[in-house]
Amino acid sequence: MAVESENLDAEMVAEQSAVDQAYQRLDALRADAIGVIESHQGLAEVGSAQSRSEWESLLAMTQQRLGQLEIGAAPLCFGRIDTDRGDSLLVGRFGIMDNEGDALVLDWRAPAAEAFYRATGRHPLGLVRRRHLHTRGSQVIGVEDELFDPDLAERAELAVVGEGALMAALERGRTGRMGDIVATIQSEQDRIIRAPLPGALVVQGGPGTGKTAVALHRAAYLLFTNRERLEESGVLVVGPNPRFLRYIEQVLPSLGESGVTMTTTATLSARRSGPVTEPDAVRRIKGDIRMVDLLRRAVRRRGRSLREPLEIPYGSRVLRIDESILRDLARDVGRMTGTHNAKRAVFVSMLQQVLWSRWRAIVEARLSADPDQAALHEDTEIELVDRPVDTIIERERERFFGVIGDVRELWIALERMWPILTAEELLHDLFGGRALLAAAGRGIVSDDELQLLHRKRSATVNEVDWSAADLALLDEAETLLGPVPKRQSQSTALDEDTRWTIEDVVEQVVGDLAYQFDSFQTDEDSVSRAILDRNMRAQIVTRIARSERAGRREDAQVLDRVYGHVIVDEAQDISAMEWRMIARRCPSGSFTIVGDLGQASASAGATSWERVVDHLPGHREPRVTELEVNYRTPAEIMAVAAEILARAAPGQTPPRSVRSTGIGPRFRRIATCDRAHAVLAEVDWLREELQTPKIAVIAAEGSVEALAPDLFARESLSPTASGHDPLDQAVTVMTPAESKGLEFDAVIVVEPSRIVGHHDESERGLRELYVAVTRATQRLSVIHSTPLPPYLACVGQSTHS
Repeated sequence: MAVESENLDAEMVAEQSAVDQAYQRLDALRADAIGVIESHQGLAEVGSAQSRSEWESLLAMTQQRLGQLEIGAAPLCFGRIDTDRGDSLLVGRFGIMDNEGDALVLDWRAPAAEAFYRATGRHPLGLVRRRHLHTRGSQVIGVEDELFDPDLAERAELAVVGEGALMAALERGRTGRMGDIVATIQSEQDRIIRAPLPGALVVQGGPGTGKTAVALHRAAYLLFTNRERLEESGVLVVGPNPRFLRYIEQVLPSLGESGVTMTTTATLSARRSGPVTEPDAVRRIKGDIRMVDLLRRAVRRRGRSLREPLEIPYGSRVLRIDESILRDLARDVGRMTGTHNAKRAVFVSMLQQVLWSRWRAIVEARLSADPDQAALHEDTEIELVDRPVDTIIERERERFFGVIGDVRELWIALERMWPILTAEELLHDLFGGRALLAAAGRGIVSDDELQLLHRKRSATVNEVDWSAADLALLDEAETLLGPVPKRQSQSTALDEDTRWTIEDVVEQVVGDLAYQFDSFQTDEDSVSRAILDRNMRAQIVTRIARSERAGRREDAQVLDRVYGHVIVDEAQDISAMEWRMIARRCPSGSFTIVGDLGQASASAGATSWERVVDHLPGHREPRVTELEVNYRTPAEIMAVAAEILARAAPGQTPPRSVRSTGIGPRFRRIATCDRAHAVLAEVDWLREELQTPKIAVIAAEGSVEALAPDLFARESLSPTASGHDPLDQAVTVMTPAESKGLEFDAVIVVEPSRIVGHHDESERGLRELYVAVTRATQRLSVIHSTPLPPYLACVGQSTHS
């Protein structure tokens, strides 16, 4: 039932008319939204709080709607479905109704649009014809059909044109940004996109299977179908690196969703890592789940007794508590539920109660011996004559607890026994002290691993450069320690020099008062000193807190929160400790996890999806599914990749490629000194072969720095120049790890043996090579100065240059 070219033109004219009508309605909706804002402008100028609140709410909702309607150059409509009921509906980014309430465009996420993606020849789901529209902006430039019921199509006089939307989309060049594939989502992908929200969904998929596109379209679908549940809590997308996030950043807005937070594990909290490189062995230990027990023990051991009795001066006396009582106190508080910092207040209260019992015994002994002399004693301020004993004790108790909390010797002892700690302070002390490490880790990790964790202690915690692997440990430690209480800020958060300065000022002020006023007695002296000291501490801490808040990153409040659903891409490279950090952001346990165990190359990455879901909250049984079809990589390139995968991950099966270019990988043997020249020559050759290709040059760490200057000098670009995003450049130089999740028209792999040998573990290196060779959609070139390993030599013959 194929049509002639003149009939194809007629079909395109008809579709153009329908698309024009949809765009006209879109323009009208934009104008209506702007009109709403303008007509209600007066609300903002009315003085009442209610009017201003109404204006702000209206403005926020209208601006959100305008944001959805601003689609830029992205096509509004991308398909049509013709049903066996005689309906014919356009499918697009979001739903559009005409003035009468009839659908001009059906939202791709709506249940009625499911058949556009799920229909197959065996299960047409009520479709007679599925049509894909290829557009450039609002212009229809192509029409491609799939026919499900020829008889009904003939009776309805439906034409059939085109060669298939998916293959056409794959043949188009890369743009440097991931385009949405909503028009070409296949049935197996659509089932994943529309899976129910609750619980964890794990999607295993090899290179080119569309994992990332599926995950992002699932985010848009879940926001659309679970608007009430996710509108406030939102969706979090965790990617492997900032370059990947830039690559995908336009997908969700183009699908009509803008309420999604995107981040990496390195930016998941307000903390940031420094320029610290650690050996693979150290990163592996820090990512291991055993670090949870090590940190728990480290925190428990920070609540401890003294090795000598505690002596606290009060008035003219010294109150003494034996070490056995201190040990019992620390043990009892340690067994209580709650975080370390929260239990500090309990420990302080119990310790002060013991001190009060000591002082009460002294007061009661004095009252029993001679009440009149007790009334004149310098340690009391209460007139004891003609007062009941219970009243005297209660008044003295109030005075005692008003003063004892600010006795310097008590706070010094508390810092030794139960210090208030930040996560940074805990890890700084732990990794900088061999004894602390041994006490926390012995029996949990080996002695050799403890040696690897130890590092030279910095002068202050503020000077520590934290590594990327430290961030998850800091997050875990913060959970165990709990927030720093306000009391800490006023009494112990100041550095030692500041505390001594305060004491000097207090002594001077109190001394001046005593000189000027004869009535300034010793008992008033102690109370006033405590009040003045406390007020000065509070003022200084307030200034520090204001300064810290002013300098804090704006995104800290965005990321330090919980979400209704979390999507994790390239999940195979996330460590157990990082999974715990992510899981804390989604206590409901609603996750979409996509990755490929065959590409797992991180030091502490996943070995199985079962181990991953063990770290997630929730009681629902996780769902695990697999994408088996490779839409990106030609069969000729996957033949090379399969040989690598067989050695890198013997238990993994490579995905099946759905297309073939008839052109195999190109191998070039060169002299070592010609490496940069050979890369430039290969770039020129690929440009002759392909039309304006996006090219990635992928090399081992260390080699990238050597190649980039020559390449970018020739391309008149700087790899670090402001305004030059590597993904916007025609040629990009990167490591295999940086290329994860990305795709290019052509890839040049430089020195595969160096990629494999860069890591001590050959399996990791092989997996990075597997990642590198599977980034190409059309051409793969391999440049090498050393002989190819057998698994590459068997699939290609090198040419010498």
